[in-house]
Amino acid sequence: MISRRKIPAKHISIIALSIATGAGLRAVIAIWGTSTALHWATAKIGLTETLTFVNGLALGVSAGFMTGAGIIAVADLAMGWAGAWTPFIAVIIGLLGVIGGLLRKLIPNPNRRFMGFSAVWLTGVSELLQTLWFTWFFGVPFIGAFLMGIPSLIAALTNNFILFTAIGPWLIRLLRKYLK
Repeated sequence: MISRRKIPAKHISIIALSIATGAGLRAVIAIWGTSTALHWATAKIGLTETLTFVNGLALGVSAGFMTGAGIIAVADLAMGWAGAWTPFIAVIIGLLGVIGGLLRKLIPNPNRRFMGFSAVWLTGVSELLQTLWFTWFFGVPFIGAFLMGIPSLIAALTNNFILFTAIGPWLIRLLRKYLK
């Protein structure tokens, strides 16, 4: 049976704004990154994971998933870079929002320590899933894909830790205030 649960208009506006902001920034940084030797590292800079996890914590599982998957899909389509990887990466990033939504009830007021731990843990899980997908899709040995992905992992960990701890708690409070 299909659920007929309505999504409040305020939630839709937050999700849409988050997707537009995250996808726009992701596209700009990715396009700029193609002109550098560190393309794989620069591609990990942005707000994608932060907005996804925060929306999950503030709005719930569905909003978190839609935000993460939406950012990846919109950015890849807008840049003309959508490919076989897009749905897989969209689901992986969307899962970060699902986890945020599941933690919502357990951690009603996340602090910087929780956000920092979440950034490290979720980035590790996300990068592992992306590496596993890469090895499966391209037939690359896991160790080779892992070693090749170290600059990406370092950039993602650094970016996510800084953004999760610097703006995560503030953004959650802001969203909750807007929703009241």
